[in-house]
Amino acid sequence: MKTVMAQVDGVLIGIGVVILVVSSILKLRVRSQQSEQQQAAWQWWYRQQRQQQHYQAEIVRDGLLQDAFALRRYLEKTDQEVPASYLEQFNHFYQTLEQLSNQLSPPFVEDSLPLALKFLIKQQISGDIPFEIDGSTDWFTESVESNQIVISIVDELLSLLSIDAQSPLKVRLWRDGSVNYLQFVNSSYQQDVPQVEDVPEVKYLKEIFHSLISGTLDIEQNDAKLKCRLSWGTNQHS
Repeated sequence: MKTVMAQVDGVLIGIGVVILVVSSILKLRVRSQQSEQQQAAWQWWYRQQRQQQHYQAEIVRDGLLQDAFALRRYLEKTDQEVPASYLEQFNHFYQTLEQLSNQLSPPFVEDSLPLALKFLIKQQISGDIPFEIDGSTDWFTESVESNQIVISIVDELLSLLSIDAQSPLKVRLWRDGSVNYLQFVNSSYQQDVPQVEDVPEVKYLKEIFHSLISGTLDIEQNDAKLKCRLSWGTNQHS
């Protein structure tokens, strides 16, 4: 009888173990499905936002900027004298429209990632920044959506880091196998924040980058040296 009871207990224990294992597998699958759904939702939302912004930028570039340029040419050629203050205000209005269109849809992002990055960095940080680019890589083959996401992440990252023209910043863009890398190195990072990685917005940025194209953002900070490295797969398509 004891032998039979021991066998029954053994069977029950075995069944319990199986149930726990199956339950764990099901939970992992549910979490995986939820994660995939969240990633798909983020990607859809981002595409919708980018399409709207691109459409708005095209309205500014092909409509308002063209009309403003034609009006400025007319004012310059008119026989009547136009006060210099009017022209100065008009030029400011034209430049503001141009900046708005660039913010809505960064130039070169549909053509070349290096050119788009160079333009963005120049807008964010005045001055000449050393930019090393892997010349053996055909960057024109990268998807437009991937380029847009990288540009958006870099734009927000540079704003969060508050790097100015006085900072000795070096930028490097290269590819290793099927992975793209973009690295920023600042050898004298002087900010009030002790550890950049602890900043909540930086953590959010990491999550968003990973959700959109499974990208990673790694930050190393030793004393005054700051190194930020972004990595993402090549030819990401939706």
